This record gives sequence, C-alpha cells and structure tokens, in this order.
Amino acid sequence: MNANRIRRTAIVRHVGIRRVNAGREEGGILVMAVVFMTMFLALGGLAFDGGRYISQMVNATTEAQQAARLGAATLTQSQMQNGALDPGPGAISAAEGYTVKVGHPGVASLSGNRVEVAVSYTVPTLLLGIVGISELHIDAHGSATDVTGF
Repeated sequence: MNANRIRRTAIVRHVGIRRVNAGREEGGILVMAVVFMTMFLALGGLAFDGGRYISQMVNATTEAQQAARLGAATLTQSQMQNGALDPGPGAISAAEGYTVKVGHPGVASLSGNRVEVAVSYTVPTLLLGIVGISELHIDAHGSATDVTGF
C-alpha cells in the first residue's frame, strides 16, 4: 500500500500534474472553529439567559399577583370602615405602593371589585449580547377580586 503511494507521487511529479487545491485549505479549520464557538456561545447564552428570563417572569407575575391581592384586601377594609360603595383610590395606591416596595414599579387599575396590576421592566443579558441581544423585556399581569366586600 505504501508502494502504491510512492509510485503515484512519482508519476504525478514526472508528468507534472499539480494539485489544484494545494495550499488553499490552510486556515479552514480556524474559520470553522470560530463559527462553532460563536454558535456554542449563542446556545449557551440562550440556555443561561433564557433560564434567567423565565425566572424573572415568574417573579414579576408573583409580584403583580401579590400587589393585586393587597389592593383587593385594602378594598374590603376601606369599604368596611366607611360603608361606602365607592372604595376610592386606597386599593390602587396600596397595590402600586407594593410594586414600588419590591423594586419593580407597576400600574394598578380598579374595575368594580377587581384590582388589576401590570408590572413591566427590562433585564440585561449576560451571554446573549454576543449575538446582539442586550436586554430582555419582562411584562407580567396579576388580578384579584374582592369577594367579601360586595
């Protein structure tokens, strides 16, 4: 087998045939390594920052729901104290105050005996910046209904 290789090399040299692609493959592995490393870092960023995104979404939803529950509880207390059917802004300010206290200010609204809270903020990415995604936007909503006051 080694003898065939030697004969083939001798024939190629004797006839003067040259390999057309000789020397053009240099650096091909480097380009492929750079592409694969970028791809693996992007996939790692998707896994890492995606996990952080899901965790932040759960936290934001919990904060919005807790704020809505607090607003609904305040709605019941204010109604019991003054006996009025119009609860006033106490439920909204209590819900928005809770969102400020936990660090992500939100917006609360009141519709009848239902308090709705929306929390919105951005989270910076750590690894997805490699592919141009520098931050992720978090939107969460929560609502609670006062069933004892009406």
